Amino acid sequence: MNVWFRSCPAWPLPCRASSAAGAAALRAASATALTPPAPPRPADAVVDHADCQSDQADRAPRKPVRVTILDSSHNPPNAAHMALLRTALQPTLARRTGDNYQDAVDAVLILLAVQNADKGRLADLDLAHRLAMMREVAIDTHEWLATNASATTTPLPSIAVATTDHALFKDKAADILSLLPPSAHLRWVLGEDTLLRIFDPKYYPTTSVAATMTAFFEATRSTFLWARRPALPVAANVDRDALELCRARWFVEDLVLDPDVALAIRDVSSTSVRDAVASGDWDAVERGTVPGVARYICEHGLYGAER
Repeated sequence: MNVWFRSCPAWPLPCRASSAAGAAALRAASATALTPPAPPRPADAVVDHADCQSDQADRAPRKPVRVTILDSSHNPPNAAHMALLRTALQPTLARRTGDNYQDAVDAVLILLAVQNADKGRLADLDLAHRLAMMREVAIDTHEWLATNASATTTPLPSIAVATTDHALFKDKAADILSLLPPSAHLRWVLGEDTLLRIFDPKYYPTTSVAATMTAFFEATRSTFLWARRPALPVAANVDRDALELCRARWFVEDLVLDPDVALAIRDVSSTSVRDAVASGDWDAVERGTVPGVARYICEHGLYGAER
């Protein structure tokens, strides 16, 4: 796994330097061009992370580390992804010093698999563009956390952008866990389509879906956070018994979106953003992704955009 960007050098440990000022400094920092294979200079160089650096030496913290993972093709990142991630991080903002903070420290990972089982490996230029857009997602998330955290909220989660060569969740999880202390717990933020594909029996021709998924969750210390669209029935090609078993054992947890947010992102996808760019509908582009990503698409002429 390659880690390309960190909002804090101590990732996955908490970012004690996080603040609105720190978020602004992240945004203002000059960034080296994202040209694989050499990772770019971290954009956090102008933020004072002295306290965080001292934490970095402790590679086996007493508290478990809980990593919330947004794993997508990021082509481009879209507002639906951001809504899921923010909903998953709401409990972090609600926790206050002296309450439940002793149970874990939090981190965020924006992840891209550069190898696709069906489409092959991403070209270097495509990878560079996606990493740049993922960096915008990381900075936007950092700013959102800093803006919405109360004065008594614990240190904010560190955020990283990374790539993996693996396409399967079990291999991605092993890759991520190799960077983390033994206490780590992985929380995968998934849309409904992705989760239902995982529970499709056609991918398990010789094994039980329930047994395979239970073994995965236990071996990788993982949880799936699932945002379901209640108006739609569960697809017929899903092993419903296996899904309900995993929900009953808290391997799969429901993410409940704010109704207004759910309505706003109902028709948003990476495809809808690309189509809006190609048609020149920049209002739809700006509704469909974060400002930094929309700006990057425009500046680099992606998806048919005019420079």
